[in-house]
This record gives sequence, structure tokens and C-alpha cells, in this order.
Amino acid sequence: MRYLAKIMAVEPRESDAKLVLKNYDEWGKRVSDAYQSRPDFEAQYVSSWRALIPHIDKLFKQLQSKYEIEFVDEDPYKSYEDMEKEYTEGKLRIFTGFSKHPIFTEEQNWKFRAVHDALGHQAGFSKKYGKGFSFKDEVAVYNRHVKMIPPAGRLALFTEVVGQASVFINTGNFPTQKICKLHGFDYVNLGKIDEDEYQLNFSEAPKQKLAARSYLLKVLGEEVTDRYATFGLDYIPVFVYETLMNKKLRGVLLKREVEHHIDALPNFKEIALETNDGSDYHTIVSKGGWETKGQVLHLTRKEVDVLDEWESQYKRVPMYLKSGERTWVYVLKISKMKDFGKNTDVELSESDLVDMEWAIKNM
Repeated sequence: MRYLAKIMAVEPRESDAKLVLKNYDEWGKRVSDAYQSRPDFEAQYVSSWRALIPHIDKLFKQLQSKYEIEFVDEDPYKSYEDMEKEYTEGKLRIFTGFSKHPIFTEEQNWKFRAVHDALGHQAGFSKKYGKGFSFKDEVAVYNRHVKMIPPAGRLALFTEVVGQASVFINTGNFPTQKICKLHGFDYVNLGKIDEDEYQLNFSEAPKQKLAARSYLLKVLGEEVTDRYATFGLDYIPVFVYETLMNKKLRGVLLKREVEHHIDALPNFKEIALETNDGSDYHTIVSKGGWETKGQVLHLTRKEVDVLDEWESQYKRVPMYLKSGERTWVYVLKISKMKDFGKNTDVELSESDLVDMEWAIKNM
């Protein structure tokens, strides 16, 4: 327990989270109502989830140095006492089910659960709350954890922990995984609600509704205005799949053997579209649980210009890869998607195409 206390102090923040809750049930119901009314995905808040990733990785490594952590495909604990017993023996098992996430990779999601359990529930051994899985315990865990994270990650942590727990307690069902803001709640002084802002949870602008169903905004971060952006690297990274993975073709186009490394685009599936004019185009569409494997090319500005011209039917957009790296990816232009005749991989409705068109225009 001394080691655990030491870990919990590694990232002191200015926040001093306080509970001003008087009625957990009423407050939890309001959180649940807000969560269920929010869209599934709001791209403008992706940065809050990404702010949590370095924090999760750092604390998970520290836990690994002291405890034996095992990822298992069945719920390992029938009760909180079972978890407590193993933890005091230096062991911790983490359930890997229901791990699909719009931002985190599956492994990052497992790590988040480990940090949540160890630094939240397990730290509750000597506390009044957190020693169980009730809503009050989950709130106590959040209240303990929010003191440690970067301020930019508070929105995400509140949605992930308090939002989802409130829905489960009030409905009995696991909620849809969402990337969204729950308006009106004080993430530090729990229990405070700005009533005017709270009403924003139930009124969405048309563009927010489109973004909620969007196929492409799920991996976007902040806006990129430089078409030659390197994202902090000494080359321009361009993720390619299908045709441009052919070394001979790249040699003809770029006049050299290009350095590259392997990566993948999570939650996107590569599909082939057969257009009405008889041409075939490969592109990607959002599909949870899938991933598109490919290569990240290390390019110069002139080489990017060459590929942009070659891929004239595609738009090059910034996305995040499975590794967490940011890169450029070619996505088929909507005008061509609307022109396809048939494909055997996925059905795209007119509504889907409208969402994708809005997403691409706003990249």
C-alpha cells in the first residue's frame, strides 16, 4: 500500500477534487440522462481522450514493476473481496471483453482498466468509499483519479467513468461507448451543475448530429492547415494501403526505394468499390473492430506532390494510427463514392455518404 500511495503522488495537480453531493441517486440520474442524449462522437473533444494516453501508459508501467498483471477474456472477480485478496498477493487480473473504443486501442483500454482498478478501487482499501462497484464507489474512484490526471483529460475521464457508470446503474445495461462532452457538470467539485449549460445536453446543432454518425471524424484531431505537416518527424508520413504498397509501383513513381514502417488504421476497413464506368477504387470506411493494415512511407515534399497527383481521385487527410502516431491517409473523394455501382464488402446508404461528405469538407 505504501508503493501504491507513492504512485498516486507521481503527478500532483492543482485540482483538489471535492464531493459536494447530497443525493447520489438524483445526480446520477441526471448524468445518465445527459449521457444517453449525447451523440456517439464529437470530434472536437478527441484531444481530451488523447491527453489521458501518456498518463495511462506511465502509471501502467509503474504498476507492472510491482504487480503481476494478467489480461483475461472472462470477468475474473465475482466480488470486490476476490479482487482485494489477489491484489494483496501482488496480482491483478483485467477483463478484456467489450474493449472496442473509438480512440483507445484495445491494449490502451485494458491499461486504462488496470489503472482504474489499481489506483481507484484498490486504493480504496483504507478509504470509506471505493471498496466496491456501486455508483457511489465508482464516483469515489473517479474523485481519487481526477486529482492525478492532466486538466485536459478531465472531460474524458468524467465521461468514461461517471457517465458510463451512471447509465449502467440507472438502466442495467452497458452503455454505448461515446466520445462526447457532458455539459453542465463540474468535473472537480462533483455535484455542482450549471443548469443553463446542462440543457445543452438535450439540444444539438445539425452539424453535431452529422458528426455523431460520421465515418471519418473518428480519428481526427486538431485541424491541420499545412499540407506538408510532418507531425514532429523529420519526414512527411503517409500511410498507404492496397496499390501503393507495391514497391515496384513506388519505384516508378518516386524514383527510389522509399523507407517505410508497418502500422495499421484501427476501426477502419478497406473496401473495393466498383464504379459505374467499370473502374475499381479501394478506400476505407469506419467499421468498429476492424483495422486496415498498411505501411507508413517516409516522404519529401516533392514526393508527396507526386503521390497527390497520382491519387487525384482521393483526398489526403490527417488521421491517427494504431501506434498512436499521426499520419496522412488517402481517402476516396465523395464524388467517386457516390458514383460507385456495387461492392460486396459493405452497404453505404445515402445518409452515410452525406455524413462522410460533411466530414471530409470539415477536415
